[in-house]
Parts: sequence; C-alpha cells; structure tokens
Amino acid sequence: MGDYSPSLEYVMPVLYSFILVSLDNIQDHLENPFDDVGEDDISIDAEETTQLLD
Repeated sequence: MGDYSPSLEYVMPVLYSFILVSLDNIQDHLENPFDDVGEDDISIDAEETTQLLD
C-alpha cells in the first residue's frame, strides 16, 4: 500500500491548481481583445477611421 511517494499527495493539488489558474488567465486575456492589456490586442483609432472613410 505504500508504493507511492507521500509528497505526491501535496504536489498533485498544487500542480492542478497551477494549471487551472494558468488556463483561467489565458482565457481572460483571449476574451476581450479591445481592453488594451496584452501584446496582441486590437486598437482602433476612431479619428483615423473616419478620415479614411471621408
């Protein structure tokens, strides 16, 4: 019954928590591309757009 490492009982929950928090952060960054937070956000300049349309 003692064929496993006792520290595994503590490592696995920490690992699962780290993975789930990381996935949640990735989802938050991908959810809103217009929030100007992050490298790949979309920024639209309203004045430049209206000048191009005129």
